[in-house]
Amino acid sequence: MKIAAWNVNSVRARLPHLLKWLEETGTDVTLLQETKTTDETFPFDDLQKAGYEVAHHGQKSYNGVAIVSKLPLSDVVLGMPDRVDAQARVIAATVQHKEESLRVVSVYAPNGQSLESDKFQYKLQWFADFYKYLTAAREEYGTVVAGGDYNITPADEDIYDAEEWGLDIAASPQERKALQKLYSAGFADAHRLFPQPERSFSWWDYRAAAFRRNRGLRIDLMLVSDSFVAECKSCAPDKTPRTWERPSDHAPIVAEFC
Repeated sequence: MKIAAWNVNSVRARLPHLLKWLEETGTDVTLLQETKTTDETFPFDDLQKAGYEVAHHGQKSYNGVAIVSKLPLSDVVLGMPDRVDAQARVIAATVQHKEESLRVVSVYAPNGQSLESDKFQYKLQWFADFYKYLTAAREEYGTVVAGGDYNITPADEDIYDAEEWGLDIAASPQERKALQKLYSAGFADAHRLFPQPERSFSWWDYRAAAFRRNRGLRIDLMLVSDSFVAECKSCAPDKTPRTWERPSDHAPIVAEFC
């Protein structure tokens, strides 16, 4: 079973890439972020014709999350039920893996803009609420995979040059503390379960030839509940779509489970 997370940076602009990648990789469940469209203009028909079930939580021009699955989706929930928020950043559904239910969550965390911005305080509060949400999901469903764009680098090795980057957004102690709190709730960063090449990133700026120079960040994560860690056999970014014409600035991350 393959579960992927991909910030597509506009699903309508990147639809040919998405369909091509799904066909070539055979991914079972793909968690999308930054769809940047409403439900009314989301390409449900194209994906359903390709053989996928789709659930989407959309917003005009910004944010937006979706689940694209070969497997039937049930118990779909949009957003965090205990949080009143106009921003479409979380969607969850249940799929069957073997004879067990698996809760999958597509996550698009706030960027935060800068440490001095009100948006940074919004980000910290959002993570506090997401911690409660993810803890409750684990308690209710047992087995949970929450993948997506977390907009935090877990460690300095997840930055192309940590000294140059400093304690800027996505690398501040406050943000990393919020991420560590998710781990303490019974989740593991699947990428870190396996040996990885040095400078293994998931996002590269469009500017200054950042992808060619591999000046990237690892901000896209696949969090796996402790009960499912033993089933995880690999997890790594797939940089291939980032080489295509007019790509998303993110690469999909793919985890395989037995």
